[in-house]
Amino acid sequence: MSQAGRPIVAVFDPEPDIRALYRAIFAEEGYAVAEADAPAPAIVRAGASAVVADVSAPTQAETIAWLRSLRGDPTTARLPVVVCTSDMEVLRACGPELEALGAVVLPKPFDLGALLAAVGVSACDTAAG
Repeated sequence: MSQAGRPIVAVFDPEPDIRALYRAIFAEEGYAVAEADAPAPAIVRAGASAVVADVSAPTQAETIAWLRSLRGDPTTARLPVVVCTSDMEVLRACGPELEALGAVVLPKPFDLGALLAAVGVSACDTAAG
């Protein structure tokens, strides 16, 4: 899906400043951004081409459950998801499960090129598939 001809990236992060950073990064790359402080199924189902979501210890179980629900819904099963975290304990604990559910997992701070590649390649793959 797209907004005014631009693919939409859904960004979910509890920190407004981080969401603003993502918004600026993706806008510069030609993406529209829909955002919320936590995963919002309505935003995803409204036409996101890819999702970038934060995960932390307090939200770990909810993030995994949300990703499972995405994968269980035929309309979002193939949606590219990038999960970012600065919590290395969470990364060790749930990174393999997130990857098994098809998410790209990036530790914060991450390389901007890696983020853009994960979203760009994934969003293009979804549009083509």
